[in-house]
Amino acid sequence: MIGVLLLSHGRLAEGVHHAVSMIAGSSEGLDHLGLEPGTTSEVLTEQILAKVNNLNHGLGVLLITDIIGGTPFNAACMMKKTENVEILAGLNLGMALTASLEKDSAKSVLDLALAVEEAGLQTIRRFAL
Repeated sequence: MIGVLLLSHGRLAEGVHHAVSMIAGSSEGLDHLGLEPGTTSEVLTEQILAKVNNLNHGLGVLLITDIIGGTPFNAACMMKKTENVEILAGLNLGMALTASLEKDSAKSVLDLALAVEEAGLQTIRRFAL
């Protein structure tokens, strides 16, 4: 199983995690962490590392952050130096749901990242009536 960690500013990751659980049921190997006001980037990096270590059962962890360049994204990038992780930015419900449903069958964390990235792109559409 590949671990999945949703990361965001505030409670966005928590809300997306809750929504995934409502749709697909609770999922072992899926967790979330939100940056709260007053938390330093160093503390956030330590919190992410602790969750990555808890979620990694040998196949790696997919980190999905809310936005490129934000503190959660930058802290996630610190994990690339020492951990078997892949990082995606642009967290949305479609991405999180795909990650939750495919993390047990993906052959590698990279394969999961590519599938989740594609799912995220496919869930963005403009509709005109």
